[in-house]
Amino acid sequence: MKSGGFRRPSILADTLEALFGAIFLDAGFDAAREVIRALYAPVLASVDPTTLGKDAKTLLQEFLQSKKIALPQYNVVATHGAAHNQEFEIECLVPKLEIQVFGTGGSRRAGEQAAAKLALETALAMLVRSPAAKKAKPRASQLKLAGIATVQGDAAVAETKPQSARQKSLLDAETPKAEKTKASNSAANSEAAADEVLAHDVHPETHPKTA
Repeated sequence: MKSGGFRRPSILADTLEALFGAIFLDAGFDAAREVIRALYAPVLASVDPTTLGKDAKTLLQEFLQSKKIALPQYNVVATHGAAHNQEFEIECLVPKLEIQVFGTGGSRRAGEQAAAKLALETALAMLVRSPAAKKAKPRASQLKLAGIATVQGDAAVAETKPQSARQKSLLDAETPKAEKTKASNSAANSEAAADEVLAHDVHPETHPKTA
């Protein structure tokens, strides 16, 4: 009791495993399953699949690697308490981000985990407050102000201004008469072809029958 062993995760895990085994031997598999489900249902409901099974040091390392930043440095700053109940104070450094945090734990590993957790929280907070993150948000509005088509929903919408009467008159004046006549004839031919197709569709008896 003096060494704090009743609080150690490894001892608590062994104790719980022994209890589950005793329930199984005494009452059978179904009873053990119900007890385990009742105890772990709240835990499983709050589990994040993306971080399941990953400790703070692993998450910090993955985050830094994704940003192409060197791995953190861990240093033992001090130890407190008697030999059988020591507490380790660990320093975590991320020089690139100028992060220096400290964590404490009943072992060196536990202290490193505590320090890594603080370092990760600090790094994420810095990322949210960084100017680059703020500038990335109005990207679509910047494109819109620049006159570039932006995607809204599933369709790309391009902003166009209606032509004024003066612009229309200038455009008509610049268009050669021959091109206007050609365009007019093309439109007439298209309308005639469309009328012919519609006539065939309305009167199916005009189509030759096939065997």
